[in-house]
Amino acid sequence: MTDIYPENAMYQSTLLIGEYLMDEATHKAPAIDALLTSITGKNRQGVVKFKRCMTCDGTANEFTDELSKLEYTISGMCQTCQDKFFNGGE
Repeated sequence: MTDIYPENAMYQSTLLIGEYLMDEATHKAPAIDALLTSITGKNRQGVVKFKRCMTCDGTANEFTDELSKLEYTISGMCQTCQDKFFNGGE
């Protein structure tokens, strides 16, 4: 598997949300991260670091509220994908 979001990329920005950094995915047990990577073919930590979406591969840099920003650090889903998932596609 090729990591499409290399760790040595030049671009990195940080947005602080409460005590969470938007360029850092929340900590998960290594086995969980490995499972997610095997299912999606994407490294969640790398995807979040480079502001991409785990679900649609789009950009993930605009959110409607603080809770959505926090959810992004957990799931890696952009606002559009969060809306579809949590609101039944509305």
